[in-house]
Amino acid sequence: KKMADDIRKNETWGDLEVPSDVFYEGWLSKQGHFMKNWKDRYFVLECNGTGAHTNCKLSYFKTDDKLSIPSGVIALHDSSVSMPGVTETSNDWVDFTIQTPSGKIYPLRAKTEEDRQKWYEMISAGVARHEK
Repeated sequence: KKMADDIRKNETWGDLEVPSDVFYEGWLSKQGHFMKNWKDRYFVLECNGTGAHTNCKLSYFKTDDKLSIPSGVIALHDSSVSMPGVTETSNDWVDFTIQTPSGKIYPLRAKTEEDRQKWYEMISAGVARHEK
């Protein structure tokens, strides 16, 4: 995992090029939606734009190759993040969850307590950028 405040890449939205800031990246385990097994995925937290036009997302990949097509993308706009601990439905330990406005829940685990705390803080900051 590494902090990447100084890493920039450009994304094109129509004819407009918008700089994308990678705020945090590294490995987390994500629980599958159907099989409910845990899979290690490489996550990248990025935010585009400023102020009311900020768009933060959490992309995840099967490898640490961020240039590949992501396995999934979680839009953080109007999402919430929480630290449930043991979930009622599965009696399984979950470090934190992201819930999207559509109600989809992403249970996630970090390898260490330090990683868990840092990821929670970074994702919470990404969610909060939309609330300004």
